[in-house]
Amino acid sequence: RDLHSFPTRRSSDLNRSFLALAILPGVVSIGAAPRAEAAAPSRCIATTPRTISTGGTAWVPAASVGGTTNCYLEYDTAAYNPATYRLQESLRSAEGQYYVAVDGYYGSVTRRAVVNIQNRYGLTTDGVYGPNTGRAMRWLASNGTAGWWI
Repeated sequence: RDLHSFPTRRSSDLNRSFLALAILPGVVSIGAAPRAEAAAPSRCIATTPRTISTGGTAWVPAASVGGTTNCYLEYDTAAYNPATYRLQESLRSAEGQYYVAVDGYYGSVTRRAVVNIQNRYGLTTDGVYGPNTGRAMRWLASNGTAGWWI
């Protein structure tokens, strides 16, 4: 046998090899449990009471009445939202964003105030209120004090 001659594969052998490689990932994953994904926050449409660091109770944005605070608010001037109203109330009275009108509409001024708060607390400055912004900022309690969620 000549040392310089190598056995060659037929093209049908190569095609079968490539086919096996192409279907292998599908075969390996059969029966594997799907990865759990974190639930995406829903839109805040209500408020819920939260105890704050001063001992008072603040009404904060929530996904439903008495529901989770894992929700978001973003630019929306089409409809009044009680969650936006409570956010604006605390932006103005607890966080010193005095130029914010407390009207329940998430417009450009509310968005700018949220960006200011996100910047102040080292968060991503996208102007969208979400759980991280809610945990970072101070809230106005019904007894007139301001504090953080506990």
